[in-house]
Amino acid sequence: MYYSLYEGLSSEYNFIKHDNDDSIYEIEIEAPGYSKESIRIETVGDKLFIKGESKKSKKNFEYQGFRQKRLYHEFSLGKDMKVKDAKLTDGILSIFLEKFVPEEMKPKRIQLM
Repeated sequence: MYYSLYEGLSSEYNFIKHDNDDSIYEIEIEAPGYSKESIRIETVGDKLFIKGESKKSKKNFEYQGFRQKRLYHEFSLGKDMKVKDAKLTDGILSIFLEKFVPEEMKPKRIQLM
């Protein structure tokens, strides 16, 4: 199906297969401090890219305990997977994938003559 190619600069993620629909999968990625405007999700061919930049604070910190890290994930999607939807809720980015059967792989009924 897919796998993460690069995780070095980013947070962990979950991969979920939805019980109520075998064709729907979800990727959950930690994204605390990111807004919808600061995250870019795009597909190029069979690759899924998730990129985000957190804003640099203008505060003069004596000590900064919160990490400011770049959000970056790259996934290779199977030919039968497409991105259906995405949402950001409470610091968790959810990307929904749908598994589909390509038209050429669907069964075709042949009529007898």
